[in-house]
Amino acid sequence: MKRILILLSLCVVIPLNAQDKISDRILQNKMEKLQREFKFWEEWPYKFEVRLGYGGYALMDETNFIHDWNENVYGPGYDRPSGLEGLYAPQDGPVYMTGQIFGEFSWHAKRRFTLSAGLYFNGFHGSLVDPDTEQLIRKRRGMSATIIPSARFYWANFNYCRLYSEVGIGVGVGTFDGVTEVFPAFQMTGIGITAGREVFFFAEYSFGTLCMGGKIGLGYRF
Repeated sequence: MKRILILLSLCVVIPLNAQDKISDRILQNKMEKLQREFKFWEEWPYKFEVRLGYGGYALMDETNFIHDWNENVYGPGYDRPSGLEGLYAPQDGPVYMTGQIFGEFSWHAKRRFTLSAGLYFNGFHGSLVDPDTEQLIRKRRGMSATIIPSARFYWANFNYCRLYSEVGIGVGVGTFDGVTEVFPAFQMTGIGITAGREVFFFAEYSFGTLCMGGKIGLGYRF
């Protein structure tokens, strides 16, 4: 009988001791995480930042407003006639884009997590010419504006350098030569880097409907 009682008591005590050890380990991990967070903010006392930069090729703007490999742009309801009438119809000259010029405001919510909101602008300009005389008929101008909130994850933090990835979803509106489009925007940064502390340089490789390729710029933390 005594052996049975001892075995029963051990069955109760051993799980309790194991639970206590697990609870202590969880509490210790939480404390270590808080200590790392506090230490980071002591060494990195910036809660906000602003950025000004230049983006890559504007993919959605090209799709909405510029066609045929960036050579021909068509206005509202413009359909080139066939035959001789089409041969002597006004010709579309090349159309150019400024590229995405943007500003961002960011809030550093956590050591590794930041919320941002960006505003992007892209300008278009081209011409319509007389095919016979090659004289300018008129200029063609337009622009697009896109707002895109995003979430940024920093996966490496150093004293003067941070590495991150980012994803954002937003909406844009653009107009060119009488054509107006409203379109969704999705953008992802595979890898980005910042160099500096209060004043910093940043560079990213980004892809999505907003722009394709590299983005660079300057920022200020406070």
